[in-house]
Amino acid sequence: MMLAMFAAETMPLPSRNVYTSDLAQFFINIFKKAVEHRRQEMVKRKYFLSLLMQLMDSRRVEQDSEASKTYPSNTENFDKLSLEEAAAQAFIFFIAGYETTSSTVQ
Repeated sequence: MMLAMFAAETMPLPSRNVYTSDLAQFFINIFKKAVEHRRQEMVKRKYFLSLLMQLMDSRRVEQDSEASKTYPSNTENFDKLSLEEAAAQAFIFFIAGYETTSSTVQ
């Protein structure tokens, strides 16, 4: 498996789908409802979901006053995230957090 990380072009990886389409659709629906709720209630927080919503709306993340002093603003032009792409990012964030937490608790 370590070889696959360094020589991905030469080693075929198994193409087994771990997650079902029902699970994907469930997570997309949950994400969509969360985004709709945030927009309807005009909820503004500095959370991961808010950052994804900014990328979906304007292709950029608004600079924090403290962060702008340390990190220069990014002038690259990116495409807006689609709902599915943002939901996929949220899913990966969720799984990574779950795995880290469950490993720590055990």
